[in-house]
Amino acid sequence: MDSLTQIAIGIATVEVLAGDTLKNRSYLYGAILGTFPDLDVWFGYLFHPVDAVAMHRSLTHSFLGMLLFSPLLGFLLWKIEKRRISFLLANIIIASTIFTHVAIDLFTSWGVQVLYPSTWRLSFKTIFVIDPLYTIPWIIALVIMWRKTGNSRKKILRRGFIWSSAYLLWTIIAKLIVMQHFKKELQNQNISYEQFIVKPSALNTILWQAQVKDGDTYYIGDYSFFDTKDVTWKSYKNDEKSEEIIAKDPRFSTLVDVVENWYTVEEKQGVYIMNDLRFGVMENEETNKEQFVFSYYFIPENENQAKFHISEAPKTTRDGRMLFKKLWKRLQGN
Repeated sequence: MDSLTQIAIGIATVEVLAGDTLKNRSYLYGAILGTFPDLDVWFGYLFHPVDAVAMHRSLTHSFLGMLLFSPLLGFLLWKIEKRRISFLLANIIIASTIFTHVAIDLFTSWGVQVLYPSTWRLSFKTIFVIDPLYTIPWIIALVIMWRKTGNSRKKILRRGFIWSSAYLLWTIIAKLIVMQHFKKELQNQNISYEQFIVKPSALNTILWQAQVKDGDTYYIGDYSFFDTKDVTWKSYKNDEKSEEIIAKDPRFSTLVDVVENWYTVEEKQGVYIMNDLRFGVMENEETNKEQFVFSYYFIPENENQAKFHISEAPKTTRDGRMLFKKLWKRLQGN
């Protein structure tokens, strides 16, 4: 989830465990610890862009990371607050804030390597990385709670937890409903498939998207709860010859793990493009053509195409505006 949500959940976690003794200092520790696992993003700037992408949600989001970091950070927290909390409680606070951070990330569309160093990624794909209806109740509860003490704080926090948990439960139910609808549409339109994933679109759980794989062909379709028409599926082919060429670069296999095997490869004017299918497409305002939200350019560095310069396809603020315009229109069932 986004940093604001993780800060709120971190504060709530510390408050539950030690709010009575730490008082409003739980806000400081919760904010720091709630965002600690995402430090892998900043460390990523020290490495190759592909390695940086692969690093996100790996060690710091794993069970191994909890075992490594909890004693170290727990000792530091205990040294600062040993008059108020025990060494055991300090370690429980650290482990719990890392655990809750990872737990909510598991519901988003970007996979989490909970079993790191295994490259396998787990993702439930029921909520977008930013969802106001999940975050706002936490923020309201924490703002009101700041001036309260004792049982009043616990009651307010409990209400925030009930609302956010109910909304998270709704995302699971909504996905199950939508999955059945997509499967029915695929059957009605005689589209066979080997693999099938469903995820929500940005900022909401009303509009959902499905990606379907059938051999070297992928289908992408979306469905809003307000739709009155059949799902329209767009097909995308994987260029296996182009894939064979860029597969020579070892970082290609790293990206395959990152995108969880949902990708197509194409070649345009000597540049090989690897498209991450999981986040769908958007319309380029300048060219009026579709482009994938996340793509990676493989530019040959020599004539025999044995080595490539790899970079993420750039995006502009106008791309974002077009994406949200399209999103708003589709949310209304258009």
